[in-house]
Amino acid sequence: MLRLALKKLAILVPVALAVSVLTFLLMNLLPGDPAYTILGSRATPQSVAELTARLHLDEPVWTRYSSWLGGVLTGDLGQSYLNYQPASSLIGHALPVTLELLVLSQVIALALAVPLGVYSARHPRGWVDRIASTVSFGTLAMPPYMLGVLLVSVFSVGLKALPATGFTPFGDDPGLNLRSMVLPSLTLALGSLAVYVRLLRTEMISTLQQDFVTVARAKGLPGRAVLWRHTVRPSMFSLVTAVGINLGSLIGGAFVVEYIFALPGVGALTLNSIFQRDYLVVQACVLVVAVGYVLVNLLVDLLYPIIDPRVRHV
Repeated sequence: MLRLALKKLAILVPVALAVSVLTFLLMNLLPGDPAYTILGSRATPQSVAELTARLHLDEPVWTRYSSWLGGVLTGDLGQSYLNYQPASSLIGHALPVTLELLVLSQVIALALAVPLGVYSARHPRGWVDRIASTVSFGTLAMPPYMLGVLLVSVFSVGLKALPATGFTPFGDDPGLNLRSMVLPSLTLALGSLAVYVRLLRTEMISTLQQDFVTVARAKGLPGRAVLWRHTVRPSMFSLVTAVGINLGSLIGGAFVVEYIFALPGVGALTLNSIFQRDYLVVQACVLVVAVGYVLVNLLVDLLYPIIDPRVRHV
């Protein structure tokens, strides 16, 4: 386990470095001048030249990247061009919102996917299986922004049961916080739910046909014990893998969902920084997201031996 963890952590360095290089280059290929964007109507040739020199935007790309990378190695992610706040401080305020959104969406998705997938596998082509399949294909065909608009139309505009936008920190009011996160979490969870249900159903049907399940039944074990102890656990491999791999699309979906529901998360911070040409904030956000993605996949790899101890000997 320790050797596996160290091996995966070693991959983190080149991945984070490659992502940071590509992001820095792409941001510098965007048309326009950040100095003009920052100054706006106050832009004059002299003020633009002064701001460009102060922000070191007149230096070569690789020089600026090397300077930024040196700061990262010492814990400095740079500061915003607009308000001169440290990027780490901006991300520190936005990251808890995104993490709460991702965690709540996956809790909802897994809490619904596991019982639905198990029941559909035990009763294939039943009415539950047919409804779950139909709903799964429907949600997979809809992008997150359409799901978000649909949920807002039903629960906010129609029923007036939940707020459409806004965010209340959990520390200020836990109840309002959860109410403000219901619709964004559902929007993000529905796409994952469809994938998880279909995946778990397929794996469960395959596992139920294995010899060790037949032997467990022949020993006279209760049906519930055979199902949850001998069938569900081996079938979780693909589901756990999908959760880890799905994080990339979840982060992309979270960016859209945060923008729709006006949540002050990393997604909204990144999009606003891109529009405002705030290079260093975008760079810091992408770096944090890339590191988080690698760490989650490391956690998934470490879960495999816990699900099935035989993996430790492979």
